[in-house]
Parts: sequence; C-alpha cells; structure tokens
Amino acid sequence: MLGLTVNKLSTPITYHRYTLAQMTAGLAGSLALHYPFQHQTVISNNLVAINTLFFLPFPVVRKMRLDQIGVRVVTGVALGKARVGIYSSNSNNLPSTLLVDSGELDVSTSGTTVMASIDITLDVGLYWSCLTFDSAVTIQGGITQHSNYVLGLSPTSNLAGWRCNSVAFAPLPSPPPAISANINASADVHGMLFRISEYK
Repeated sequence: MLGLTVNKLSTPITYHRYTLAQMTAGLAGSLALHYPFQHQTVISNNLVAINTLFFLPFPVVRKMRLDQIGVRVVTGVALGKARVGIYSSNSNNLPSTLLVDSGELDVSTSGTTVMASIDITLDVGLYWSCLTFDSAVTIQGGITQHSNYVLGLSPTSNLAGWRCNSVAFAPLPSPPPAISANINASADVHGMLFRISEYK
C-alpha cells in the first residue's frame, strides 16, 4: 500500500469540527475532527471497545487531497495500538473497499495526537471513516446525533454509523466483514482526525 510515517505530538493542538458547511472552505492545512452529524458541536472523551471496527459516514462535497489521518489520545494504555482508515461506499450506503489504512498508531501515551502521513485524493461522494483498537483507550470524539440526512434515511432513523464486532486487531480488511450492529444516534462516537492538504 502506501508508505506511511507516524508522528506523535504531545503539544496541544487546535482543530476544527468537520461539518458539511466547513467542507468547502477554510480547512486546508488544519487538522479537522471528523464529525458529520447535524446540529451537535460537543466534543467528548470516549472509551473505545476493543477488536471492533467503527464506521462513520464521511461525505465529500468538494474534491480534496488528504495528507494525514489519526486520533487524539486522551488516556492511553501501555502498548496500545489503533488503526484508522477510509473506505468507499457501495450502493447500499455500506462500507465497501478499503482506500487507505494508517498502519499501527501508538496510542500508549495520554494527551498526544497521533497522525499517520498519507496521500489520497477523494472525489465528491460518500466515504466511511474506520477506527479500530487493540486496547481500551480513551480518545476524543463527539456526542452524536443522527446521520440520516447524510445517508438519505428517514428523519426518525436512529442511526449514527455501523460497527463490526469481534474483529481481531490487524490490518484493515477489504472488503470489511458483515455489519454486526448500528451505532446508535444517542451513543458517543470516536473521532478520526484528518488534514486536507489541498482542494482540487
């Protein structure tokens, strides 16, 4: 796949919450927290479940090139590892083909931002972010609301994303295994950090 370089930053960072309104301007060169849900802007610290693939919709409304993906570690676990990736979406609005895998990210140290260098250009369309962990660390994410407007579902849908349970920590699979359950819209979700190097 791609040659990846992992950077760990212990200094505080400033980043933007990623919403559809912010996609078209102002984010190039800045870290952004993947957060596609309507109305909610609250950042939370979320304890992760291990050996689970977490998928959240990642809509792209303007062609863009990404050069970093990663996570913000609030509370690390010794020898803890994470992987972050991006998948394409199929006609049923489900994760399909793996486009990029961060490789193993060291999430053992509390208060760090761990980023992998990548180089991927995304055309306009629906994609899925994916996060998985081998240890019960706490990372920054958000307090969710519905993803129904992103996925074209009923306004009363209680869906935030999808999850695959009991998936051993390993390089991200392509295609992913069958979906085990949805991520409830009342649950807190784990946030992928990313950086847009340029808009196309």
